[in-house]
Amino acid sequence: MELLHNLNILSTILLLCMFPHSLKSQQAYLNGTVYDCSNNPSAPKGYLCNGLQKSCTSFLLFRSKPPYDNPVRIAYLLGSEASTIASINNISRNDKIASNKSIIVPVFCSCSGNIYQHNTPYTAIKNDTYYELVKETFQGLTTCQAMMGQNYYAPINIPIGAELTVPMLCACPTENQTARGVTSLLVYLLNYGDTIKTIGGAYGVDEQSMLEANELSLPQSANSSMDLLALTPILVPLIGRTCKENPDMFYCKCYQAPDGSYQGIFCDESDGQKFPAQLVAALGVGIGAGFLCLFLLGYKLYQYIQKKRERSTL
Repeated sequence: MELLHNLNILSTILLLCMFPHSLKSQQAYLNGTVYDCSNNPSAPKGYLCNGLQKSCTSFLLFRSKPPYDNPVRIAYLLGSEASTIASINNISRNDKIASNKSIIVPVFCSCSGNIYQHNTPYTAIKNDTYYELVKETFQGLTTCQAMMGQNYYAPINIPIGAELTVPMLCACPTENQTARGVTSLLVYLLNYGDTIKTIGGAYGVDEQSMLEANELSLPQSANSSMDLLALTPILVPLIGRTCKENPDMFYCKCYQAPDGSYQGIFCDESDGQKFPAQLVAALGVGIGAGFLCLFLLGYKLYQYIQKKRERSTL
């Protein structure tokens, strides 16, 4: 028993020594490994659970296409809220969205073992395989290894009607990112012609922050290029200070997150404070009514004492 106790203490000390480093490290760019459906134990399943928080609101970039071409259907596929998707993207929840339009989808991200993920259910249809689901249906926002690890069906023989769990990619800011003002992370699907600079510029993020978030570095030679693959995910660190210059950015607005909480840099000035404001108003009315009752009670008591004195002098 004493030996077991000492081993537990030693393992705890080792974990504490290792944990601060993992909190500060960033995520590695997953590249084409998201489509690796082989029995490769070294292929990553997703982003490491190395943030300051075990859970957070994360964002996915999904490109609309039939049948997932309105907020309700996209929310159903990705396990989000249609009203929140509509609000963030400035559309109606029943609007039909043009094909290939980029839609921001908020999801509740949490640790599952040592990997961040957001689970959403999916019912298999004819000709579904893990590879096709990752590439076509979920657009590289999950990984084949995560699908295989989460479900017990064979990669290419998924029965029609099988209920699958799809672990969507997501991540929470690390300690270093939080210290630099990063409030959340967006999983962005690379398109043909995208560069680190153009992606960062679209979201108010500098090139260096983009590189660090994905453990990438600029090519040393002018003749070489960075190996970014189209239709693979990359993380965009969303920085709160850019909200002062661009308050209309989707992560700056106050919105109700999938977990029911209000999120956004400007929640103190927006809808997220409606409930507290009503509560304060109700408390004010209650306190005012209480003082009024005390005043009336005191006035009645004063009248009673005055009448009693008058009677005693007669």
